[in-house]
Amino acid sequence: MPLRGLAAAAAFSPASSAASLAVAAASLAASIAILAAASADALDHAVDYERVGAEVTTLFQQGQFALLEAMAEAAAARLLEQMPEVQAVRIEIRKPRAVPAAQYSFVRVERTRT
Repeated sequence: MPLRGLAAAAAFSPASSAASLAVAAASLAASIAILAAASADALDHAVDYERVGAEVTTLFQQGQFALLEAMAEAAAARLLEQMPEVQAVRIEIRKPRAVPAAQYSFVRVERTRT
């Protein structure tokens, strides 16, 4: 279940500066058990992609993060906590123009339900 280019405004507040608003873009993939959804061919047995996007977007908008690493860990943890059908998640978060000479900086985490 991939979602690519999910964009949301996020507040970053590194210890060395005041909070600033930046756009973070996330791409994520979740490993899910699809047998029930495939067998029933019914939405109520499938992962709600809109909810996945909303969970991550809300976290970005409401959280205060100094690091992309903290944001990625929080997003992975939220999806695993709030969505029992998600068995594993890989999330990449990009921050455009974080470094003047680069298009974007990014961090990627992969977490599995234990």
